[in-house]
Amino acid sequence: FDGKRECRLLVASDARGGPVRGCIDLAVHLFDSREKKFELMRDEMPGDNKYCWRPYVASLAVERSYRRKGVARKLLREAEAIARSWGYRELLLEVSAQNDAAIQFYSRAGYKVLRTDVPGTGAEEVDTGGLSWTFSSVPKYVLRKGLYFPLPPPTTGTDD
Repeated sequence: FDGKRECRLLVASDARGGPVRGCIDLAVHLFDSREKKFELMRDEMPGDNKYCWRPYVASLAVERSYRRKGVARKLLREAEAIARSWGYRELLLEVSAQNDAAIQFYSRAGYKVLRTDVPGTGAEEVDTGGLSWTFSSVPKYVLRKGLYFPLPPPTTGTDD
């Protein structure tokens, strides 16, 4: 990799280091800026000017009994801070168009739809019920949030 590739797996557990209750997978991948889609299977920058490296949330998961308690929000904020520390001004992710709870969560966190899938190129949904896994194609959205560098704290007069 050319030094621009970074990745982090962040985990959430209790203060005592107990079981993992949630995780987020953050990585830098090739992004086709014209088509507004990721090239997740390519590891080298093509000669075409339409590609750039962009930070990407590959997955965010929280144990069911720990949902709606701020775990996902904290993980996402930490991933955003890391992407900012790498020098990026945006964070992107993909989400199933059928996952209403996730879409609402990301919307509340400031993410906007950048692209909807062309029919037939959606995400793969996995059903693990029964004796085998079943894969089915579902439409997805590419979401984006601008990462604005924090302003310095306001200066106040001090008594010397």
